[in-house]
Amino acid sequence: MSEDLVMEATAVARAAEPERRPGGDREKRVPAIVARALARAYGPGKGVEDIDLEIPEGECFGILGRNGSGKSTLTRLLSGTEAADSGSLAVFGVPARLRGSPAMKRRSCAVFDRSVFWENLSGRENAYFFARSYGMEDGEIQERLAFFFDLAGMDERASDKVAEYSFGMRRKLGILEALAVDPDLLILDEPSIGLDAAFKLSLTAQIRERTERGKTTWISGNDPEFLEGTASRVGFMEKGRLAACAGVGELLRDLRKTQTVLVEAEVPTRVDRPALPGLRAFEQDGDTISAVIDGDPFGVPRLMDALVRQGFPIRTIEVRRGNLRDAFLLRTLARTLARLLARTPAVMPASGRDTEGARHGVPR
Repeated sequence: MSEDLVMEATAVARAAEPERRPGGDREKRVPAIVARALARAYGPGKGVEDIDLEIPEGECFGILGRNGSGKSTLTRLLSGTEAADSGSLAVFGVPARLRGSPAMKRRSCAVFDRSVFWENLSGRENAYFFARSYGMEDGEIQERLAFFFDLAGMDERASDKVAEYSFGMRRKLGILEALAVDPDLLILDEPSIGLDAAFKLSLTAQIRERTERGKTTWISGNDPEFLEGTASRVGFMEKGRLAACAGVGELLRDLRKTQTVLVEAEVPTRVDRPALPGLRAFEQDGDTISAVIDGDPFGVPRLMDALVRQGFPIRTIEVRRGNLRDAFLLRTLARTLARLLARTPAVMPASGRDTEGARHGVPR
């Protein structure tokens, strides 16, 4: 790389440094991310709409949602790879339409599930040129890349061409590149996909360390266990909208008096949601049923009896404490149920069986 390009990259890095204010952290900071009535549509039921969100600087914020819920669309809008149809979005106080300047690009870095590399260059060479584009000096680059390649367990493969890397190694390379440049805003889309358990733990520790240093991190995905260990606040996406947004501790407190039951079938068998008291959430995915029930000692036996009566061939049963996945089910299913009830006239069922179902507030 020429000396002129190195000088230009260094100048970009200096221009991108956040303004230092008197009083340091005690002074009120500009929020890292502010979205107001943000919308982006691809067609009926696709995209995001009416997103209102404010994330303070120094927070790790997670977006959790099913496939197609809009979380990746929202992440692309934040990263600047897509433009909104309406509403506003600002990052560190700069409107999205003005974020194309090199100085602003220096402050954020996004990693998607499939990063782009120079295939015929080594992993180390790719990471080196990536860091140079962020204005980092040679000595700092060498030191940080040595640390992160070792952290990812890739030090022995750093000199190999990226074309020879597996999907998991390519994922690690994209993430370690971003960690090495240490942006003010790190954007991660589905970061846990393809990672081994050891690097997931290391990444969790790095994200927590970023938060302690006042750096902002955005994580989009459908891995609630990973978000539970990294994010301080989580938003639940459902059908393009934010169904809920709260601190992780608050969401988990809602589940203290509940238990989650996972039931696996011998063969996939569809069943209806049982009309049981204390059954707060019920979802079936293929041969597995996930249910959240109140902490009644007879709750699990009642659920098993109801499933067997419907012909569900039980293979395994697991009962565990609630986690973010269960909080997501409770919040999103409750919102869906409320919409359905709002559209349905309140008519007293005629049959005894239907009356029993209505008594427990279960749609049939």
